Amino acid sequence: MQGLIFETSADVILCQETKLDPSVYSSELFPDNFTVFRKDRDSHGGGVCIAVNNKIQANQCHDLENSSEALWVKLITSAHQPLYICFYYRPPDKTVDYLCLLRDQLEILSSQYHAKSPLIIVSGDFNILHINWDNNTAATCS
Repeated sequence: MQGLIFETSADVILCQETKLDPSVYSSELFPDNFTVFRKDRDSHGGGVCIAVNNKIQANQCHDLENSSEALWVKLITSAHQPLYICFYYRPPDKTVDYLCLLRDQLEILSSQYHAKSPLIIVSGDFNILHINWDNNTAATCS
């Protein structure tokens, strides 16, 4: 992993299905100049992480996290406008209600910014199998 980071000069790295638990240290996977934010499940599956180069100010947003496997990090950009990154994993055995937890997080973030919405990037594995690409529809949240 460290060789790939060095080759690409990456500043932000998103990893899913990390299969990590507290017995594995982030320093075993990432260089010292990265701050690593993790939401581990266990060594049998799942887990997400966001690693950010220390030259970028980053903080984990615990207030946005709920029982979903979503990790939120706030970056402060050079323009002093916050950039929120959410890395989300929806296990394939979860119902569409699990995806609604992400909507709840986005609504909380939206309510915090009344005048101007922040920049938001949401990425990950949504495991949405029943999408009708012909008419762009999927199951909806209740």
